This record gives sequence, C-alpha cells and structure tokens, in this order.
Amino acid sequence: MPGLDKNKNSKTTEDYLRAATLFSDLLCRECLNESSDAAQLLLRACLHNSELKVRPATLPAPLVLQEGSAPLITAWCEDDTGQSMLARLYLAETLKEVEQRAEAESALLCMAALEHSRGTAIARLSVEQLPAQQLIYILRADPFKIGRASYELRRVYTNVRDTPQLKGKSHIRLINGIYDGNDLLGEVLEDMRKSDPNLMKLPALREAVKLLKPGREDSLEIKERKIKRFEPLLGELEL
Repeated sequence: MPGLDKNKNSKTTEDYLRAATLFSDLLCRECLNESSDAAQLLLRACLHNSELKVRPATLPAPLVLQEGSAPLITAWCEDDTGQSMLARLYLAETLKEVEQRAEAESALLCMAALEHSRGTAIARLSVEQLPAQQLIYILRADPFKIGRASYELRRVYTNVRDTPQLKGKSHIRLINGIYDGNDLLGEVLEDMRKSDPNLMKLPALREAVKLLKPGREDSLEIKERKIKRFEPLLGELEL
C-alpha cells in the first residue's frame, strides 16, 4: 500500500491511525471520500490553480479502471477560461509505479478510441469526445531530485497508428512530496506529512483528518467507532 506510515512496533489499528499521515493511501482515500472540500483543495494545489472549479466525475465504462487500482480522486476540473479536464489523483512510491499506472490509464483511453473506430458497442463516446486527462501522482520524494514543486510529462501514443485524435489527451503531473514552498501546494504537502491533525494549518485537511483519527478529546465511544471503521480495511495488513 503506497505511503503506509506503519511503525514496526505497532500492534493495533489505533496505533496505525495515530502514526499514519495523508501519505498513507488508506487514510488519504478515506479522508477525501469524507470531505469534498479536502479533495478540491488537493486538486487546486496540485494543478497550481486556487480558483479551479472541481466536481466529482462519473465515468463511462471504457474509462473506468479495474478494482484495486482506483485513483484517490476522480473529478472534472474547469479553469477560468472554461476549459475542462478529467483529473485522477494517486499516491505513489516510485517512478516505476507511476509508469505502470500511467500505462493502464493510457491503455483504457486507447481502448475506448479503438473500440469506437471498430463500431462496437463498448464505447459510447466518439474519439473527439474523449476527455483530456491529468494524471496526478504525489510521490514521497522528489522524483528527479532537482527541487521543482512538480513535473509535467506528456504522453506519446506511439503504438496507436489510427487514433491521432489522442494527441494531447493525456498528461502526467508528478508532485514532489518533500516540496516545502510558501504556496498552496507547499502548505498542503506540509500538512500531509503530519500525523497529528491538530498541527495542520489548512482547515479542510485538518477537520477531515480529525473526523477519522482518534483524538485526545474524543470520548471512548467515538474512539471505538473510528477504530472499527478501519479494522476491516486494515485486516489484510500486518500491524
């Protein structure tokens, strides 16, 4: 599981929750499911646009990923010019993991286009209607070690000769997880690295995490409810 902050001496779900940061795939996923404000904040920071309009996306079948590789966020993003894109956000440990997931995403985009060109029923969209995509990967470290906040890559579909319309359809943005600049992205990443929500500066993240993590101010009943929420999700992990 990417970004799992797990102390080797931890024995319980409560120990895991206390130590976990938002670089834990599980905690981050639950946090973003819990709070649309947190999801919007994260996308605005990663795409360097504090005015971005964000709404949840419901995707047609050809563009839905297989279970087990689902992004943390899938949303439509619209900038101030009215241009929209489909954004998918993941946590990732390594560039190899990014490459594997990006290949899966690209294969789905190509599949939709090719099935449409063959006239089969699987694709309900025309190639021209396939959405532009931003695939966003937040890594724990600087992937290229040159200090940038993020790196944007462009996909080249060298294996699809008869779908030139795919050009420019898919872009990859890598986020440097140790970036600590004085902008929104730097503030978001700083909060993501903290295990104690009371030390987080951004209200959207702080309040979403406090809803999930057992806190000193919680009653015993509330602590137990929070822990039980994660017990089945952590069942396959060795705590």
